[in-house]
Amino acid sequence: MSITVVVINHSSYADFWVPCIEQLTLESEITCSQIDLQEIWEIDSNFNWDTQLKSITDDNKTRTLVLIAYGCGTILLKSWLKANQVLLATFKVHAILIDSPPTSSWQNNNPLEKLVKMDRATYKDEVLKTLTTQSAEKDWIQSIPSKTNYLKSLLLEVYEKTKLLDDERPLVPLLEEWHEIYSASLPISSANILRQRRISLPNWQSLEILGPNMSIFPTSNLIPSIHRIIADILCRSKQQN
Repeated sequence: MSITVVVINHSSYADFWVPCIEQLTLESEITCSQIDLQEIWEIDSNFNWDTQLKSITDDNKTRTLVLIAYGCGTILLKSWLKANQVLLATFKVHAILIDSPPTSSWQNNNPLEKLVKMDRATYKDEVLKTLTTQSAEKDWIQSIPSKTNYLKSLLLEVYEKTKLLDDERPLVPLLEEWHEIYSASLPISSANILRQRRISLPNWQSLEILGPNMSIFPTSNLIPSIHRIIADILCRSKQQN
């Protein structure tokens, strides 16, 4: 029994998920692939990854999928899941969200409003400042000036998706399992996260709080938690078969 892990790379950095992929693929029963939204956008000027996902699942002949997204990328994943129930019905789909913004943070006072109103040059400077503060890879930082159009398009895409969120309705359809990993640095208590997820996600399975401070991209601190969840999924998949 094998499973296919698909990471959604919403960043402008091709190696965003490399540390995680390298670790996960040490397990022979795990196949790990990446969907790079920047590559899709540069070809089709959209963020639709249906074709890429079908290619991955066809190549791997898999029926068990684990989809992983990080930060604002989780908003895109949630939206995609809700819009693709026919496709997803043919798989056993698990999802792992990392630092997914709480739904309530988008209501009334959307934190993206300020960024959306910036022109591309100003927004580029904001991204550069954040990446520098977070000690991102040097080649990632140096590439940002050439990625400005993509980054602003991504921001607008995420912003539009946040308008569709509703605290009174489940954020996602029923999947096999739904897991969340949160940094302790987020401005929300673990108790509130637990309460919100139990109310809005009947298929919520696990939640892990990490700390003390996480960066805006996956780090080695995240890998053990991701691997633990996937190993558990793999184990139970074997038992079911």
